[in-house]
Amino acid sequence: MSAPQQTRWTYAARGDETPRSKWRIGTWLLLALCFIAFYAIYFSPALLKHVLLAPGDGEIYYLPLFRLPITEFWNDLILSGYPVAFDIQAMTLYPLRWLSPTFNTLVISAYVVAALGMYGLCRKLTGSRLGALTGALVASGSGFMLGHLGHLTIIHAAAWMPWVLWAVLAARDASWRPVALGAAAVAMCVYGGHPQLTVISLLFSGSYALFLAAATAREFDWNVALRYLLRITVLFAAGLLVAAPALVGLLDSAGQSVRAAWSINDFASFSHDFLSLRLLWFPNLYGVYGPGPYGYYSGPFNLTELALYAGIGSWMLASLAVIAFHRKFAIWFWVGGVVMGLLLALGTATPLGELVYRLPVLGKFRAQARFGWILIVSLSVLAAYGVAAVMGGRLQARGRWGAWSRCPKARRGCW
Repeated sequence: MSAPQQTRWTYAARGDETPRSKWRIGTWLLLALCFIAFYAIYFSPALLKHVLLAPGDGEIYYLPLFRLPITEFWNDLILSGYPVAFDIQAMTLYPLRWLSPTFNTLVISAYVVAALGMYGLCRKLTGSRLGALTGALVASGSGFMLGHLGHLTIIHAAAWMPWVLWAVLAARDASWRPVALGAAAVAMCVYGGHPQLTVISLLFSGSYALFLAAATAREFDWNVALRYLLRITVLFAAGLLVAAPALVGLLDSAGQSVRAAWSINDFASFSHDFLSLRLLWFPNLYGVYGPGPYGYYSGPFNLTELALYAGIGSWMLASLAVIAFHRKFAIWFWVGGVVMGLLLALGTATPLGELVYRLPVLGKFRAQARFGWILIVSLSVLAAYGVAAVMGGRLQARGRWGAWSRCPKARRGCW
């Protein structure tokens, strides 16, 4: 049996209907320009005053590295110096850094990349343009991305996870083109410069690939699933091979890091607890950094790491998605992503966190709240499904939920 071509399983929101045709490059360029304009307007209060988008670590660490010439491989700003090319967070080998004329351009490009990747993933899954736009804006404009504004490598490494997920999904169509594009996305995720977000992104994308392989075997047969897994293996292997220049330096320096003797307290730092999870729905509960009607922040340390707000409307749309598509096998991976991201963000507050601490690689990272990016991406996909369900009329025959979906005032109240 031949591999599935845009199956009904993939396009859950449209049933058996497949997208009309592949978008042309010009259409994607126009979409990219729209996202660029959106974030240029969003950050315009700072841009118009020539303020650098570099709060906290952005000014202290990333800005000086950005100002180093790309051809300079030795950094003498610290003690007697060190090979800056081996510092993956310097982003020396990152193509978007080469193409960015200013620091602010490089910062904004992360949000545009994240939005484009989420749009492509949600469009592929739901077949809904409005749903895809919703998912793109929810993820790229989430508290995670905006809270880490000063962490340049975090937002860039995170921005490529939707692209890897999109490629993993598209590889089911028995084509090698998504494999090549996915390998490029994997390499860009590594070159983005943050090992923790890279590991999280690759593990989550790999889990999605295994889920899709099981779904393919369930819908077709294991021969099709094994051919799909072969393409996925090539995708990840090729991407890591392209990223080898950055990985060699990273692996060499990792053995000399203080994290070789990381304690469980170090591991659990900057993680959520059960009380701080309220920030997911009430982001100003403990106040804000700076003057305002909510008062100064007085909550758990620190808000930059704990910010995972993605809007109340996103959760309501996700609930509608589960109601409308609860019989679709595809939807439950993203529900699981929300649950798993939430549990992992709690760190050692649950037994799962203590298990992760004992794992190689993952146990050497702090700030477990960064697993919240899995939650954000999964929630954004579910929100896209929710929009597709409302627009497709799937809730009209479901009693009070149908009445809710047909009521314009109720829908406006969710945003």
